[in-house]
Amino acid sequence: MASLKYSIDEVFTYFQEGNGQTVEKFWEKIKEAGLPYKRENKLVKILKRKRIKDDIEYDFVIDVIVPYQEEGLISADEVALLNQWIGDFEEKNKGKFKSM
Repeated sequence: MASLKYSIDEVFTYFQEGNGQTVEKFWEKIKEAGLPYKRENKLVKILKRKRIKDDIEYDFVIDVIVPYQEEGLISADEVALLNQWIGDFEEKNKGKFKSM
């Protein structure tokens, strides 16, 4: 099941993080088909929780922090917090991040 969750997250990453007509059409079709998936804002959850909980969230934050900042979706203060939490997550999981 964990492996399946990673696969689902990989497929949905573009549509969770993106915007535009294609992304909106995708979510419209998901809803029309009655599929059990909802668009979620992972970053809001992470900011509310004040930490990165797992590898999936870590990868997500690493992928979006710069584009979100450039697009004005997150503030400089939020970037600073996210960078702190990235460091905290890496410290907690030292064995996984030796090359960093």
